Amino acid sequence: MATPVHAKRFLSVWNSVTMCFDKFTLDQKVPPANVTTSCDEWEAHLPGKPGFTAQGDGPADFASGGMDATLFAGLTGGAASGSVKATQAATSATNPQYAGAMFPTGYKLDFGADAVRASVAFQGTGTLARNTS
Repeated sequence: MATPVHAKRFLSVWNSVTMCFDKFTLDQKVPPANVTTSCDEWEAHLPGKPGFTAQGDGPADFASGGMDATLFAGLTGGAASGSVKATQAATSATNPQYAGAMFPTGYKLDFGADAVRASVAFQGTGTLARNTS
């Protein structure tokens, strides 16, 4: 039987800075490679190369050395290590950490009558690891 996990205290880190979002999405993909030839009656595909992207959304954090300063600098700083796991508890088989190199491809601040919101998109580069210890 599956054990549900409530991610109300998930942990996301980029460039050694904790990013306190209220939503974080990790999207892993393996795009298919089309290998169909004129002799094939049906399309033929092989698994392509895997990749990943990530997206974080939540209240903006303008603290010195915090989320805003790190992401703003990261737009021109290249890839850094990033990770996310379902809870802030130790990494384990029931709380795996997904980690890899990624760089921000967009950073948006939304100013309005409510709290300032931040949104960031990351592009993964290289291997995404699933750590259990």
